[in-house]
Amino acid sequence: MEVIKECFWVLLVMMILSLYGSRRSNGCWEHERIALLQLQDHFNYSPQFDNYYYWSYYNYYSDNADDVRCCNWERVRCSAATGHVTQLLLGEIRGWNSFEHWYLNASLFLPFQQLKQLDLSDNNIAGCLKNEGFEKLSTLENLEFLNLGVNNFNTNILSSLSHLSSLKYLYLYENAMKGRIDIQELDAMSNLEELDLSGNNITKFISSRGIDYILI
Repeated sequence: MEVIKECFWVLLVMMILSLYGSRRSNGCWEHERIALLQLQDHFNYSPQFDNYYYWSYYNYYSDNADDVRCCNWERVRCSAATGHVTQLLLGEIRGWNSFEHWYLNASLFLPFQQLKQLDLSDNNIAGCLKNEGFEKLSTLENLEFLNLGVNNFNTNILSSLSHLSSLKYLYLYENAMKGRIDIQELDAMSNLEELDLSGNNITKFISSRGIDYILI
């Protein structure tokens, strides 16, 4: 019996070590570290053109280009308790050197299952790649804040966003939305508290429930 107990504790310790071995010493989970590298490539990110967080370049990068200290990057916030990424502050991440419109692969955010806040503002995003739209993020049950302002989305994005029932704050200001918008497309977003559509060329709204819409 004592041998069985000893084997049990040895196995338990090995499991714990294996679990925490997937995290780096800086608190970044390995699968999220890899996902951040993929996002950098997708956004064509260049630290030297990161005019908002340029001063964090030396804190973020080491001599090894693949050594991403994700929880120490100024554009990332992590939970102190779990080490998982909870916020991605990717506004204007493409920098002033990139003005062309491009298409987003929203699936790249799926590894961040504890994500609460996602800022993609001011990135010249014209839409999403085929079958890689924001509906993919419906599995991110903790996502409450999404900022897509100052991009080039049109009204077609609303049907994709309607799958994000956990959202409380949605910002779509200064995009390429025109004409009449049927807000009923967002009725599935039962937790939505704030929706900002200002700075678009919207002529009329139709709504079936009482949300306060910001329109300038």
